[in-house]
Amino acid sequence: MRIIGFAPRQLNRYASNRILTSSADDTIILMTKTVKFITAIFLCAFWVASSYAAQTSLDGEWQGALVREGSEAKVSLNFKTTADGVEGTMTMPDVGMFRQPLSNISLSFPKAHFEQENIAAVFDGEIRDGKITGNLQVIGLTGTFYLERAKEEPLPYKQEEVRFRNGNITLGGTLTVPSTRGSHPAIVFTHGGGPDTRDLSRFYADLFARRGIATLIYDKRGVGASSPDLVDWGRSSFEDLAGDALAGVEFLKTRKEINPKRIGLYGPSNGGWVVEYAAARSKDVAFLIVLSGGGIPSWESEVYRVEAETRAEGFSEDEIKAAVAFMQKKFEVARTGQGWEQFAGLIEKSRKEKWFRFVAAPRSLELLQEAWNGQFKYDAYADIQKLKIPVLAIFGELDTEVPANRIADATRKALRSGKSKDYTVKVFPRATHGILVFPEEGKPWHFFRYADGFLDLMTDWVSKQAKS
Repeated sequence: MRIIGFAPRQLNRYASNRILTSSADDTIILMTKTVKFITAIFLCAFWVASSYAAQTSLDGEWQGALVREGSEAKVSLNFKTTADGVEGTMTMPDVGMFRQPLSNISLSFPKAHFEQENIAAVFDGEIRDGKITGNLQVIGLTGTFYLERAKEEPLPYKQEEVRFRNGNITLGGTLTVPSTRGSHPAIVFTHGGGPDTRDLSRFYADLFARRGIATLIYDKRGVGASSPDLVDWGRSSFEDLAGDALAGVEFLKTRKEINPKRIGLYGPSNGGWVVEYAAARSKDVAFLIVLSGGGIPSWESEVYRVEAETRAEGFSEDEIKAAVAFMQKKFEVARTGQGWEQFAGLIEKSRKEKWFRFVAAPRSLELLQEAWNGQFKYDAYADIQKLKIPVLAIFGELDTEVPANRIADATRKALRSGKSKDYTVKVFPRATHGILVFPEEGKPWHFFRYADGFLDLMTDWVSKQAKS
């Protein structure tokens, strides 16, 4: 029998081609399925690995709270893996901490450990399901903490590392400008009595920038990026430091983002005397914020500090009187230049006293008189009377570093009898030198924090000045 259209040899050839073709197609299909299967396994493995890595990594933003005896303090932490290991920062708004560094960070999944030196905090926790929970030690007290992963929001302002000069001194700082358009009011931040860097002011730079106010924060002369090889920060006079602040004002006046007629000064602690000195000698300062300083002769504040701090340490009345007498003798010698030999003998005799570490004993008459002429003899009262600009002066009732109530009274009296028509003097009850409030004995415990209304008072007041 013949198959129409095909000879037997053609049929065989056709059948053979069909078999070969079918075999090739099946192979391709099989290979395709195999590739898809392997790809699926790879993607699954990658997803599992990525998911596991995300679960076990600290990298990113975490938000939560410190917890103790029913009190909570909000915190946010940020971690980043670098070539040198894991780095991290911590923000705690209630105490004015903004992105301060974490230390001793270690991760052995699920356990995590890190520390924060500013508040003497030690964290030991476990990472589970996108959360970190565990035990906490803070300023010697025990508690717990919890953190959850959070979206890291972009900052609503721009930051720029800047340099400006006062004579032969170059000062390194950070200019923070809100992202909104227009020329902004601005604040130049000065420093306390120690070797302060701009880091101590970063919280306020963030705070004010979010309210539309630019800030210039900088390292104190002789510290950080501010000519540390040219000058000893500890031997700076109020004139030197005020000159640095006014150099910052001059720098801001050159920036198009800044309203040159709305630049103010902020002076915390020792900086209170600095900004009062500066503002009385410049027509370019538009307003003044003084925090826990100024108002009276600087040396009188130092005598008070020694008395208040030794009393807070629980010293006997005889010990307190001896420490105060030492300070009075120190400033008498500084003022007159007489009696150094006798005072040097008193220094040696007093070295073993418990209070000696509080009195900052001078090494020589020359250095003592340099400090006297540069800072301690300055009385801000007359300069405050000269001010025609708005002034906000803030103090804490329980300050042990300056006599808060006395300075507040002197500042208020000088302003009342002076030329300023717009001033506010506020003493926060139970607040310390940094306007922090600590738990009272016999009352429910709470984390130390800024006094209620302190931050709002400052930001609202400056916002008002910006509009006037």
